[in-house]
Amino acid sequence: MGKSKNPNLPADLDKWTSDNFLTLKETLKECLPHIRYFSFSHDDVFEKLFPYQQILETQLWLDINTRLISPKSPISTIGLSPRKILNTTLPSRNKFPSNIITIEQALEISSWISQNPQKFKLLARGSRDGFDVKTIYNICDKVSRTIIILKVQGTGEILGGYNPLEWDKNKNKSKRTKDSFTFSLRTANQNYSILSRVFRNFSKAIYNYPKDSAMGFSLGLCLRGDLKRCYCKFNPSYARHIRPIEFIASIIPSKKALFSVEEYEVFEISPIIRTRIT
Repeated sequence: MGKSKNPNLPADLDKWTSDNFLTLKETLKECLPHIRYFSFSHDDVFEKLFPYQQILETQLWLDINTRLISPKSPISTIGLSPRKILNTTLPSRNKFPSNIITIEQALEISSWISQNPQKFKLLARGSRDGFDVKTIYNICDKVSRTIIILKVQGTGEILGGYNPLEWDKNKNKSKRTKDSFTFSLRTANQNYSILSRVFRNFSKAIYNYPKDSAMGFSLGLCLRGDLKRCYCKFNPSYARHIRPIEFIASIIPSKKALFSVEEYEVFEISPIIRTRIT
């Protein structure tokens, strides 16, 4: 309806400008509040809403994605109730499985991996499985596309990294990838998130050294032993430092640069599977 009332809009959506989306939003402004967004199937969100997300309010789009990733998590958008559907078996709905990050932070991390929302499957947690790098290797051995998230003791910083490759508990080896990144997330004490992608020395992007009880992302974020002497070091592989400069080590060990992990979580990341309800 909106496009038919605006015949001058480009047929190719990839060629749309911000003004084109504003035109469509203005045309549909009376209709948008009456759409039952939270009744959409995964396929409908990806096929019908995702291409036009610019005409939706930011909070609404966040809440739509929240419902896809973690259906039991609270949202702030008040929408129309779904129509009643008889004889329907609903899928199980679990809360977002993290004690460190919020659903909003998970969506931010997802956006760094792909434009589509990602599913977070908890593999390991320090308070549940133990604080030891060897434990992480044992649980995550041969698992690819993992996110490691750390809460720093004393500062409350939330640091982490994404490894698209498999962790290997049997071999000491640096691994090559162009798709890994490290990050620190916005918290009460940090006004913005920092994303640091690997941008050179790709062959050393992933630090996989189980026999030395060490793992990380080059030396930009390194976990060691019982996770009481972790650090971020000046390194040539990742684009940005994810900790304040005073906590970045030029040599190791550096007492000020070392930090202890209060809690950690490792997630396996996978795209949300689109299923059509028939």
